[in-house]
Amino acid sequence: MKRKRLFEGMISPSSGVRGEGLAVLSAERAGMVDGVHVDFRHPDIEPGQWEARYWWPVWGDSETHCGFCFPSEGKHSEAELRADYRLSNPAFPLVIACPGDKISVETVTTEIVGGPFDHIHDRTKKMASLALHRSDGSIERIDHRMALYGVTQLKRGPQFDTYDRLAARILSSYPDADPLKFGITQAIPDMFSRSLGEDAAEALEDAELSIEKLRRAGLIDGELGNFVKDAISSAARAGFLQAKHESKPAETKMERVQQGAASGRSKAKAKDSRLRRAERIWRQHPQWTANRVAARVAQELYDADEVKSPPDPSAIRKGLIAAHKRGDIEIPSRSPSHPEFGT
Repeated sequence: MKRKRLFEGMISPSSGVRGEGLAVLSAERAGMVDGVHVDFRHPDIEPGQWEARYWWPVWGDSETHCGFCFPSEGKHSEAELRADYRLSNPAFPLVIACPGDKISVETVTTEIVGGPFDHIHDRTKKMASLALHRSDGSIERIDHRMALYGVTQLKRGPQFDTYDRLAARILSSYPDADPLKFGITQAIPDMFSRSLGEDAAEALEDAELSIEKLRRAGLIDGELGNFVKDAISSAARAGFLQAKHESKPAETKMERVQQGAASGRSKAKAKDSRLRRAERIWRQHPQWTANRVAARVAQELYDADEVKSPPDPSAIRKGLIAAHKRGDIEIPSRSPSHPEFGT
């Protein structure tokens, strides 16, 4: 069942370019905006998971804008536009779309903006390179990428609708649930056997029931209703950020553990690479000394771009001798470095 958003209708499709732009994002990601056909469909942008900020059609050079100027804004002079919109890059090109043109996504990259333990919508964002297809068949591109954010982004998302985003994140685990009739308490009466996710679902159900009562009483509409909405959304935001604040020490510790493990695996892999190379070289040249084999290994590692600078052959030699003593590698008996020769 589709949940009725607390901030439903904040910007309607009839409220100009921003409204039409919002309608495109919330529909099939394709449609008309100010007479320009917009198509945000792309294999790397999963439907229903990513969205641009609602002011994306407004001309600007930040990542929250598409970078192109729509026809209704293009009626103003370039001087007026540059005076009205304070661009961080004064040389940002003014490319005006005309009715009948089309804006589409050409390439998409994913950027990491959060920690490894954050929800994917808080951890990443999609950066889309757009192209303006003119009605005459020509194509215009600008050196600019527009950001698409997770629809349930909370950590750095818009503050006004935090409650709606939090509700959407909770409901993602219950795609067919009626937010007013979760029945979590009845399904799992023992609160100590429930997961935190189930507790969150129950809390959302209580909140939705209370909001429905406020809506029926007419307390969600009008100026007073705006204060009520802000209070609800701010409380949701405060709760989420406090929870992240409390979990930060543990997340930081685990991140260091993961980094240490990754570093250990990398060193072990490099070590294995050295031993494998040394074994191969000694099979080909059983009469070579450990010094000569170490020098060849160092050169091969550098030539293969496995290291940024040539490693110290003496360190590799010590490693080979130590590996032989552990039984990890066999030095050929014909090598002067074999123990029988006194190494």
